[in-house]
Amino acid sequence: MGSRGDRSGSVRGGSVRAALGLALLLGSGGAAGAQEPAAAREMTLEEVARVAVESSRAVRDAELARRAAGFDRWAAEGRFVPTLLFGASAARDSLTVEGLDSGAALEETTDDSSALSAALEWTAPTGASLAWTFDRSDLDREYDLPPSAGDSAREWGSSLALVQPLLRQGGLAVARAPVTIARRTDEQAALAARAAVEGVVTEALLAARAQVQAEEEVRIAERSLAGARELVEINRALIDAGRMARIDLVQSETEVARKEAALVAAENARERARLALLAVLDLAGETPVAPRLDLETLESVDLDFEELLAFARAHRPDFRAVELALEIARLDLRVARSERLWDLDLVAAWGDSAARPLGQPAALDTREKSWSVGLALGRRFGDRERERDWAQARIAAERAELALVEAEQSLRLELTDRVRDLESKRREVELAARTRELAERQLEAEGEKLRAGRSSNFQYLSFEGQLVEARNGELAARIAYQDALSLLDRALGRVLERWGLAGPPAGDGEPR
Repeated sequence: MGSRGDRSGSVRGGSVRAALGLALLLGSGGAAGAQEPAAAREMTLEEVARVAVESSRAVRDAELARRAAGFDRWAAEGRFVPTLLFGASAARDSLTVEGLDSGAALEETTDDSSALSAALEWTAPTGASLAWTFDRSDLDREYDLPPSAGDSAREWGSSLALVQPLLRQGGLAVARAPVTIARRTDEQAALAARAAVEGVVTEALLAARAQVQAEEEVRIAERSLAGARELVEINRALIDAGRMARIDLVQSETEVARKEAALVAAENARERARLALLAVLDLAGETPVAPRLDLETLESVDLDFEELLAFARAHRPDFRAVELALEIARLDLRVARSERLWDLDLVAAWGDSAARPLGQPAALDTREKSWSVGLALGRRFGDRERERDWAQARIAAERAELALVEAEQSLRLELTDRVRDLESKRREVELAARTRELAERQLEAEGEKLRAGRSSNFQYLSFEGQLVEARNGELAARIAYQDALSLLDRALGRVLERWGLAGPPAGDGEPR
C-alpha cells in the first residue's frame, strides 16, 4: 500500500515541491529516520513462523511433555515382551568343633556351595501369564577332621506354569487396554504439541501483520504531514498574490502541528508493535525485524462449510484430543467392568526336578516329573474399591461423551463465525478500497479548486482528513482479512501445512 493513494501530490506546486522535499529531509523526515532501526532483519511470513516455532518456550515445553508420553507408551508396549530374571551365588563355609576341656579340634569341615537360578515370565495378549523357572544348587563338603574323601549334594529342576483368566482380567481387549490407553495418551501429547505450535505460529503472524500495519500507518501519517506542509506553502503563495487573507494561514499551520503529533503517535505505535513481535519471536531487543507482506493480493478460499467442518474434525488438534479422551474413558470402563467379574482361571503346570542328597551315591539320584491342569474359581466379596472404580469409570465415560458433544457444537459455531467473518472482511476490503479511491479523487479536485481560489482551507483539510481515514481504513481492512484467514486456518487445524512447517512426529512406540 506504500505506493497507493499518493495522488494528493497533484495539489502541489512545482516551485514548492523542491522546497518541501528539502524541508522533509531536514525536518520531520530526518527525525523519523533517526528512529528507524539501523539494520532490520527482513523476513517473509514463512520465516517469521519458522523462527517463532524454533524459539518458543511453549513449543519446547509441549515437546518435553510429548517425550514423557513417548516413554510411557514405550514402557506400556513392553507389557507383552518376555522378561528374564537371572541369579547366581557362590559361598564357602567353614565349621570347626573343639573339645570343651581340651580345646582340641574334633571335627572340621569346609563347604563350597553354588546356586544358579533363572526365570522367564511372559504376559500374553489374551491376559494369560506364563512363567518358566530353573534352579540348580551344588554343595561340596570336605572333612578335614576326621580325614575323609568328602561328599557332595546336588539339586536341579525346572517348572512351567500357565494361568489364563477366563472372566476377570481375561480377553484380548482388557489385556491390551493398558497398551491402547498409553498409545492414545501419546497421541494426545502429540496433538497438544501440535496445538502449541499452531498457537505460536498464529500469534507470530498476527504480531507481524500488526507491525506491518503500524509501519504503513507511519507512512500514511508522513504523507499526510507532507501534504499539510505543502498546503501552508500554497497558502503563503496565495497570500502573497493577494488572493487569501493572512488569518487563514493559522488554520493550515494548526493542521501541520496536529499531524506532527499524529506522526509521533504513529511512530510510537510502530515501536510497540516491533517490540511485541520481538517478544513473540523471543529475539534480542536490539535485533529489529522487518516482515514482508503482500497487502494487495486477496487470497481466495473455498468456503464450503460442510467440507471445512469435515476437515476440522479430522485435523484440529483439540477436537481430536477430545475424541481420544472418549476412547480412553471407554477402555477404562471396560477394564473396570471386567474387575467386577468372578475370578475363573485355567491353571496348568509342569515340573521336572532331580536331587542327590548329601552322603548318597550318584546311582541313587532321584528324579520327579509332574503336571497338572485345572480350573480355579474365586470371588472377593465386600470389596467396595472395585465398585467405586466401576462407578467412577462409568461417570467418566458419560462426561467424555458430553465433552465430545460440546466440542462438536463449539467447533461448528466457531467455523460458522470464522467463515462469516472472512466473507465480511473481504467485502470490507472491497468497500474500503473503493472509499480510498473516491477520497483521492475528491481531494485532487478540491486541490484544483483551492489553487483557483474557489475553495477554503477548511474544506480542503476536511477532505484531506477523509483521505487519511480512508487509507488507514483500507490498510486495517486488508490486515484484518489476512488475520481472519489465519484464524480460520487455526480453527481448521491446518496452520502447519499452510506455512510449510513440520508437525510433531507421530507416535512410534520409541522414547524420544
